[in-house]
Amino acid sequence: MNYDSIAEWYDIFVHTHKDLVFFVNEAKKAKGDVLDLMCGTGRVAIPLLKAKIRLTCLDISPRMLWILRQKLISRGLFAQTYQMNAVDLCLVNRFNLVIIPSDSFAEIVDKSYRFLMLQRIYDHLKPGGIFICTLRNPLMIEAWANGKLKQIGRFPLPHEEGTLHVLVQPELTSLGDGVLGSEIFERFDKQDIMIEKKTFSLQFSLIGKIEFEEMCAEVGFKKVALYGDYSGVRFDPLSSPRMIWKMRKPRNPRG
Repeated sequence: MNYDSIAEWYDIFVHTHKDLVFFVNEAKKAKGDVLDLMCGTGRVAIPLLKAKIRLTCLDISPRMLWILRQKLISRGLFAQTYQMNAVDLCLVNRFNLVIIPSDSFAEIVDKSYRFLMLQRIYDHLKPGGIFICTLRNPLMIEAWANGKLKQIGRFPLPHEEGTLHVLVQPELTSLGDGVLGSEIFERFDKQDIMIEKKTFSLQFSLIGKIEFEEMCAEVGFKKVALYGDYSGVRFDPLSSPRMIWKMRKPRNPRG
């Protein structure tokens, strides 16, 4: 998905904080270098940096990264930043912790690319390092992705008098293994007249528990935990909103 077209609006409608304490705590426990993959504009990265975490950030979108870099400058923070497809991950450094927040791994819709990305992550972890990946629970998404137009919300524009209206129209793929659709962004002035409209193509995979666990095991990861939310409760396939995977690279990994 190409986020460049909506990068300037991303922080206006994506501002959840429910996972931040979780990721800050996990990063502190890692006691070393952390890699934030598919980092976007830094929703998770900024709190990590404020917590004195040594952080590297990577994203495919140059516009999203530009916004992140401006935030770092304005806040007096520093992180290594790289514009790169996470599937092509190739850095010199090795990390104590690699994270993929915001369910972003599912945006890699080709299964072979997902497997390749897991291999690259494994190779970029130090022995004993941790990989944390969040994914939507497919069961919770299937009823939502019914093809109907839904309003996400109306959000005030921070630098002008007006609002941003965000709508989404998701539907399951024919095989039921993913979601396709559109996000619609409408910018209104202070008289509530629409002055701009953008349509963003939505596409992500529904990755089940068994599929993800098997891929990770094939790469060489060992499961540490599977949570159902950011409080650390155990995953329940019938009720948990997402899967929060915590995987470890063995200290004596495969050769």
